[in-house]
Amino acid sequence: MTTTTTGADGGLRIETGRWDELLEADGSARPAAASLVARLRELGLAELQERQLRADLDILTMGITFTVYSDGTGIDRAWPFDVIPRIIEAREWAAVERGLVQRLRALNMFIDDVYNDRRVVADGVFPAELLDDSVNYRPECQGVHPKFGVGQVRKVTPDGAIEVLFEDGTTKKMLHAHSV
Repeated sequence: MTTTTTGADGGLRIETGRWDELLEADGSARPAAASLVARLRELGLAELQERQLRADLDILTMGITFTVYSDGTGIDRAWPFDVIPRIIEAREWAAVERGLVQRLRALNMFIDDVYNDRRVVADGVFPAELLDDSVNYRPECQGVHPKFGVGQVRKVTPDGAIEVLFEDGTTKKMLHAHSV
């Protein structure tokens, strides 16, 4: 968890007694975060705040939301997003990547099923009324399969692209990392 804050003078600060993946306790950049910390210092507080505001507005405008059904309110909430990226070293990323591969495949399969066979509904795993009454469900997508099929993340390339292997044996680069 990032606990880095920016002071009024544009200097980066950390909360005392808490882990910060960007900064050491003395405020110097951790080696893996050095270039990011330098860029954040260049941008300054006002620019970071403006970028966060624009990102928050885009998320609201695009309807990127989630609902915590267990709280009983059923209210859509804006997806939390921080414009300061998390720094994940290669050894940590290996475990994260395995989880992402599994989850992306599961999500692709779920979307394909929801708009086609609906086994998840027939098997009683997902209530039909929750699906059909959702403001995010698009009936016009019934019978449509995900554009690139149901794929499996193969690897992240050195240029930041996520390479996906599809069931037909083709490979496509789908997502790219973005700079701050």
